[in-house]
Amino acid sequence: MTLETENASLVVNYFPPQTFASRAGDFQVHWYSSELHALKEKPLWPPTSENERTYRITVLPAFSVPVSATLKVMDDGSGDVHLRETDRHRRLLAVDNAKAISAKQAADFIALLNRVQFWQLPTESPQRGFDGAEWILEGVQDGIYHVVVRWCPGKAPFARVARELFHLAGRNYTGGC
Repeated sequence: MTLETENASLVVNYFPPQTFASRAGDFQVHWYSSELHALKEKPLWPPTSENERTYRITVLPAFSVPVSATLKVMDDGSGDVHLRETDRHRRLLAVDNAKAISAKQAADFIALLNRVQFWQLPTESPQRGFDGAEWILEGVQDGIYHVVVRWCPGKAPFARVARELFHLAGRNYTGGC
């Protein structure tokens, strides 16, 4: 990793202060920021406008490379979905694809997000493990930013939303972790 990527949390603010309340909060900010920076992702926080509607899933597996899918909803309701994955050294993007989706697909995704009550979910979960993957789902809507992190969410409703975002990006993400 480059020095800038390794220290991304000092260069770029991906998360609001005190987002992660656990004892590992500083570690999480450092780790997640480094991986998002390696994926060449821009911070979603703070929201750039009241009209912004952007959603991103980032999966950080223990034994493979990080991957993200970001949906930006346009003013007409259609969307652009960007899929990114680093090389095994986290220096270059191995996958960097963009895809347009219809207004109906974007609306269906937002409806699914609302059905699982994403905006009310707590940011952190007490469930943690050693292997597996961290799943980070971020959203910006109506000037509000929210992030939810889950370790190996399995078939939980949260995971269904995350997998749908990958599906919209053209990747089927089937594992529980």
